[in-house]
Amino acid sequence: VNQNSFANGENYFKLGSDSKLLTHNSYQNRLFYTLKTGETVADLSKSQDINLSTIWSLNKHLYSSESEMMKAAPGQQIILPLKKLPFEYSALPLLGSAPLV
Repeated sequence: VNQNSFANGENYFKLGSDSKLLTHNSYQNRLFYTLKTGETVADLSKSQDINLSTIWSLNKHLYSSESEMMKAAPGQQIILPLKKLPFEYSALPLLGSAPLV
């Protein structure tokens, strides 16, 4: 498998051990991220440099309002866009060489 197959060679996101990368067409370029204890959607937005309106646009079907999404508790999933990381692809492990949980 080509290491860029799932990301079209350009979109990568920092994957944690509890993240799931889905490759189904309807979820292309999206990451299902599980909030950790003490973490908020606002924290995630700031740390990953993703606009809150972008996060809301991907999660409208999961929450009744943006304010409800902002109250998401640890253990709840948030859909995030995959995005470029500021380092070379050669620094990434080959797909299949590191388990994605």
